[in-house]
Amino acid sequence: MAKDNALSEQTVSDIARIIRKLGPDIPSFVWGPPGIGKTESLKQSFGSDHKIVLVLAGCSEPTDISGVPHPYKNKEGFNVATDVLAPLWAYNASYEAPEAFHGPQVIFFDDLPSGHEQTQAACFKVFGEKKVGNLQLRDNVYVIGAGNRVEDKSAAFEMPMALANRMKHYYAKSDVPAWIAWATDIGGIHPLVTAYIRMQGNALNRFDEAVKTSTSEKAFPTPRTWEILSKSMFKMEPTGGIGEWLYDTAVGCVGAGIGIEFNTFAKNTTSLIPPQEIVKNPKEARVPNKTEIDVLYATISSLEFYINQPKQYKHWVDALTYVLRPEMEPEYGLLIAKMATTIAFNKLNENERVKAAKTPEFQEMYTRWGTYLANPDA
Repeated sequence: MAKDNALSEQTVSDIARIIRKLGPDIPSFVWGPPGIGKTESLKQSFGSDHKIVLVLAGCSEPTDISGVPHPYKNKEGFNVATDVLAPLWAYNASYEAPEAFHGPQVIFFDDLPSGHEQTQAACFKVFGEKKVGNLQLRDNVYVIGAGNRVEDKSAAFEMPMALANRMKHYYAKSDVPAWIAWATDIGGIHPLVTAYIRMQGNALNRFDEAVKTSTSEKAFPTPRTWEILSKSMFKMEPTGGIGEWLYDTAVGCVGAGIGIEFNTFAKNTTSLIPPQEIVKNPKEARVPNKTEIDVLYATISSLEFYINQPKQYKHWVDALTYVLRPEMEPEYGLLIAKMATTIAFNKLNENERVKAAKTPEFQEMYTRWGTYLANPDA
């Protein structure tokens, strides 16, 4: 699939919301470069109340999708025709399945353009009629595909036009604000990674650059590899600290150039104010000087990560007290204000929510940043 500048690109989270809103009647396909979160966004959008069934189309045989032909016997036991024995995922998504399987489902064909042309051809009936062999998939079953573009040089082949014409197409892009929103609220990304991307948004995704560069290095930054780095950091030091291991870990995940920069950034933030110290005494804890940009981002991101842990929700008001202090730069305070709003309205029970809205800190927060809190994209 050739790149076309006229294509309308959207964030993967927006695409997932649109697909869900349109309902299961319309088969969908999400195009985009590797590592930007196509698969994960769809899982997160549907995973809470839909069973996600992953079909690895890129490494599937045609019969894994269309089913296996087998003899059909008449009453006398003679082979008189050929029937199709459908794969288990199709049976469980059909009206023939036991009632226990009748809940909402998403059949997700991942890496479909990487599949052989015969494998892609086997999808004609699934995307066109929601049928596999003689089985009709239920009305509450979504059929969604995703994959890389040919120009991504990721073993993708041109999709047959006859298949492409059977679905609605979306074109995904990497988006820094959307990724940060996911990273801080849902993704559980290491706060130092979040802080660095806030400072260096252009380091989130360098896939296009990696494709054009002739080099033997295979590590490069994408949302996926930043998530791998985050998980590696938590594995190496569960308490959030950093050590000499970080250099090799970062370079192995996001490449030498960005990995070295991130390692330097992380080492420069060792003087960040620990969130535990802040919530213990929010009116007296040190506020980094505005010239300490690295430390400011790291401090706020660590505080944001800390109060978003279920056992620490209660400290949202302490975090607000800290950033409402006059010596705190407003742009950094707004980051905590957004997280405090998310916690107060989405993660507290009704009684706690009512109490939160009446606190002077909450009211002061809306006096300062109400316009931005009402419009998270501002």
